[in-house]
Amino acid sequence: MRTAESQPTLIALGLPDYVDYEDLAEMFDDFAVKRIFLSDEDQSSQWAKFEFYSFDEAEKAYALTHLRTIPFIHDSWSLSLSIPWKPRLAGYPRFVKCLPQHTTELQLYEMLHPFGSMAYVRIFKDIGPVVEFWNDEDAMKAEVAVKRHFAGGLKITLQAYDPCVVFCINLNPGVDEESLILYSQKYGRVESARVLKRDGKSRGLGLVRFSSAEEAKYAKASLHGTTWQDKPGKRGTL
Repeated sequence: MRTAESQPTLIALGLPDYVDYEDLAEMFDDFAVKRIFLSDEDQSSQWAKFEFYSFDEAEKAYALTHLRTIPFIHDSWSLSLSIPWKPRLAGYPRFVKCLPQHTTELQLYEMLHPFGSMAYVRIFKDIGPVVEFWNDEDAMKAEVAVKRHFAGGLKITLQAYDPCVVFCINLNPGVDEESLILYSQKYGRVESARVLKRDGKSRGLGLVRFSSAEEAKYAKASLHGTTWQDKPGKRGTL
C-alpha cells in the first residue's frame, strides 16, 4: 500500500565490496532510474538505494532484476531487493504457455502488467516462463483475460502453480535433493524435492513439494529472500 510518504525506491542490502556504482548503473540502464546511492565502498558489506521517477518503473525494475545475477562482476552475486511500499507477497507463481519463442522478459512484463502489479518475471531455459503477481486475485483475473486474443492474434495461457510446491532459485551449486529436503522439512512435511540440472550440473533451480498448501505457504513466507549455504556470490533463495 502506498502512503503519502511513499517514494518509488528500491533497497539492496548486503552487497559485496567489489560491486561498484557502474555495475549497478549498467544493470538498471533499461529503467527510468532517477538516482542510485551506494554506501561507503570501504566497508566489507554495502547497501544501495535506487530512486525512480515513478512507482510503475520501480515495480518493473523489481520484477525484472530482483534475485538476478549482477552482470560483469568477477564473482557472481545475485541482487536481493526490497520494495518498501509493498505488502508481503501474496501471489502464487504461474507458468506461461504458448509464448512466442523470442519474447523477452520485458515484453512479457508489459504484456501482463495491465492485469495487475507484478512481482516476478523470468524466462527459464529449463522450465519456460514463470510470472508472479503481488496479489493472487490479479493472477486469477489474468488467467481469464489472456485467453482472449492479444493484438496480432497472439494467445497465451497462464497455468496455476501447484500451491503445495515451493519454487527455489539461485541455489548454491552444492545443494542436492537430500540437503534441500533436510533444510525445508522444519517448515512442514516434505514429500519430494528436485534440483534441476543440465549436463549433470545444478542449474540453481529447485522444487520442494510439501504435504499441504498451508505448509508451502508458511515455508515461502519464512524463507523468501533469505540466504542459505552462503558462499561468496552465491545464495540459495526460496
